[in-house]
Amino acid sequence: MDTTLTDTTLTKKDFENGGTLERALRARGVPVAAVVKHRDGTAAADFFAPGWNEPVDPATVWADRILQTLGDVRIISTNDWVNTWSDPPYIMAALVLFDAAPPAPPVDVVAPCMALMIRPCVAIVPFIPFNG
Repeated sequence: MDTTLTDTTLTKKDFENGGTLERALRARGVPVAAVVKHRDGTAAADFFAPGWNEPVDPATVWADRILQTLGDVRIISTNDWVNTWSDPPYIMAALVLFDAAPPAPPVDVVAPCMALMIRPCVAIVPFIPFNG
């Protein structure tokens, strides 16, 4: 089976949980180690080398890559874990906390529903009179 990424458009499904976010980031060239999605809609992306013995880029660099990859997300915080006991010290892990809201639907999809005041959870069924 060919797993080559041919479409780089993110969908709502890519934002469902940490696993799908992780796969979406990796497929788009961001070598994230793990992504955990929290119930409040935020996600934590971890970056570290296997064995924690090689340096990684600072969390601000990874935050920029996430912004470029996922588009309109809000970066909440960035944290670096520095190995201070080695000479020279290096960043052994980085964490980016971001708001992982799915992309908004296109305007041409939202506008007709708003004009008709259709709620997504309400089904439109024909009225069938009861003769009972």
